[in-house]
Amino acid sequence: MRRNKHKFRVLCGLGLLVVAFPQLPVELSGELDSVFSFSWLTLALLAIAANWSRMQQTELLRRYREEARRREQWLEAERRWRHTHGRTKRGQSRIHQSV
Repeated sequence: MRRNKHKFRVLCGLGLLVVAFPQLPVELSGELDSVFSFSWLTLALLAIAANWSRMQQTELLRRYREEARRREQWLEAERRWRHTHGRTKRGQSRIHQSV
């Protein structure tokens, strides 16, 4: 659920917007009902946009972490290989290196 909480919030916000929008008086007048309707719609859209953005950031962060983990595994395998095969100077084999 933790990975999908922003997706869930976006879907809930869109559902709330779809259900509530037909019932709101959306007129360009200075009445209190119209001001409330526009402020409510603005708040709902901002909440949806914020959760959408956070959902995208979470996905990008997950990709970066996977890439970092993959690189760390590659570096560890490279270290192990160099440790078992040893480092040789150019042009010398391991037999001549110890002399």
